Amino acid sequence: MARIIILLISILSSIIFAGQRGIWVVRNSLSTQNDLEILQQITRTLKLTDLYFQVRALGKDVIPQKTNSQTVGLQDILRFCDQNNVRFHAWINTFYVWSLQSDPGDAWHTILQDKQHRLTDAEMKLTTPDDLKKSGIEGYFVDPEATANLNQVKKLIKRLISKFGIHGIHFDYFRLPPPPVHYSVFLRTKFLRNYFLDPAKLQVYRNEFSTFFGVPVYQRMDQRYQKFLQNELTRSLNDLATFVKSLEPDGVVSVAVKPDIHAAKNRYAQDWQRWISDEICDYVVMMNYAPDHNAFKKNLKMAKSIKRDKRIVAGIGAYYLDGLQISERMQEIERMGFNGYCLFSFTTLKDKPYLIRQLSMNSVFRN
Repeated sequence: MARIIILLISILSSIIFAGQRGIWVVRNSLSTQNDLEILQQITRTLKLTDLYFQVRALGKDVIPQKTNSQTVGLQDILRFCDQNNVRFHAWINTFYVWSLQSDPGDAWHTILQDKQHRLTDAEMKLTTPDDLKKSGIEGYFVDPEATANLNQVKKLIKRLISKFGIHGIHFDYFRLPPPPVHYSVFLRTKFLRNYFLDPAKLQVYRNEFSTFFGVPVYQRMDQRYQKFLQNELTRSLNDLATFVKSLEPDGVVSVAVKPDIHAAKNRYAQDWQRWISDEICDYVVMMNYAPDHNAFKKNLKMAKSIKRDKRIVAGIGAYYLDGLQISERMQEIERMGFNGYCLFSFTTLKDKPYLIRQLSMNSVFRN
């Protein structure tokens, strides 16, 4: 009965809903004319308004090139968006830059150019992708001031705007890995110069430090380093957003963020409440992929407390849900007044066409 009520409400709410209906498209998942036809079907069914297409991953630009009549390049995808009134966002993976045990063959790759910016733990034990993966981390991350990486990202943004006329720039992996991988040679040096203390040594010798200076002093310095990391990430976002606006005053900057406000800030240095409150970016897309529906709703309620609904788009992880569950989450987001939702991802809907059929039976999309 509860599901029937939700669907009845969705019929009424869909008439007035003016928020975003987006989808993430992972590189290589949209590369053929057949893929484009599937995207057309999804666009019609879901009434898509926004498409986030991946153009940089693992420290490399991945702009698709048309090689024959059956493949599609970036221009084809942009043309599709224009014809279907879908806003295009260039999706850039920013600080997660490599995942293989062997180094990349390209000497210009950020992981080779920005060695002083590689993130590791305080004891420098997690120094290879395999070490990091065993700790639950995807691979190499670089810190927010990694020079080569940021220069490459800016070069890509300039090309996207000047050559392709793209207005939307979407930053993903715009964060640190979780603890304990919060240290680089650069960050340690910068903090040391400002506060006369190596933050890595503060962790390695925390017992000795706490005994000598007292636990409150240790806690205060540890909190100061966490705030330092948050400021580093915020400063980098402000720099990139300003760069985008200098090239395209009407450019739209969005950031994919962890859905739990407190975990995002304290574990990943994403102070995204500040980002939207201070208008450092135009909006965030919270990756609310919790399998449990109650956890999903809890994250939405927490985000609602910020009172910046129009600057928050909620992501939905479609890869473990059926069509009705996806619809229910869409309706929850609409009902709470957020600026729409974004599905992860096109790959799931392409590989599971029954989801498209299930969604097509939901009257929320029949406008």
